[in-house]
Amino acid sequence: MRSCFAIFGILIIISGVAISYFAQAAWFSTPDAGEPIEIVVKEGMAPDAVRDLLIEADLVSSKWMYDLYGTLDDAVENPKAGTYRFRPGTSYREIADALAIGPERNALKLRFVEGNTLDE
Repeated sequence: MRSCFAIFGILIIISGVAISYFAQAAWFSTPDAGEPIEIVVKEGMAPDAVRDLLIEADLVSSKWMYDLYGTLDDAVENPKAGTYRFRPGTSYREIADALAIGPERNALKLRFVEGNTLDE
């Protein structure tokens, strides 16, 4: 009976460590001060291909952890095509949200003044 309690206690400790490691990578990670890494997501790329691209760029440390995060956040399933720049250590949440929103675009402000013509 004592050995069952000991095994159960060890399993609880291991589970706690695994959950805290996952939570750190998924939600609480802060980007490093290093240079951003650029990745290019092509039109029609599947979420698994994007995940593999992130792993090759060392932005995601574990395939199964990113897949587990994908079951918790639908943003992983909707990557938009474009060029992205992420710093190493960026959380899975920030990466998935950026990929779901799409790449940053340069905005152009255009102002039309009432009463003016194109020649003016």
